[in-house]
Amino acid sequence: MIASEVRMINNIAQGDTKGNPLFVYKMDVFPRPTDDNPAHAQIEPSPEYKNKTPFRKLIEKLAFLANEKIDKQGWEIELYELRS
Repeated sequence: MIASEVRMINNIAQGDTKGNPLFVYKMDVFPRPTDDNPAHAQIEPSPEYKNKTPFRKLIEKLAFLANEKIDKQGWEIELYELRS
């Protein structure tokens, strides 16, 4: 995934008991390199999740974006300079 696409996910809302939205989560991507993968990044919401429901919605949206990308260009992400 490209960080800017993840940051555009902005319609995950936390609601009250009647389903009225209280606030919308903002997604951001931070570099979190590991020993095995120096390019590793982590998606973090603001504010932090109150329960698992918004996280599940995020996973669904990420899967949808990934499938769209695979359908359009396959698994490989070209360098920015090579994109048309």
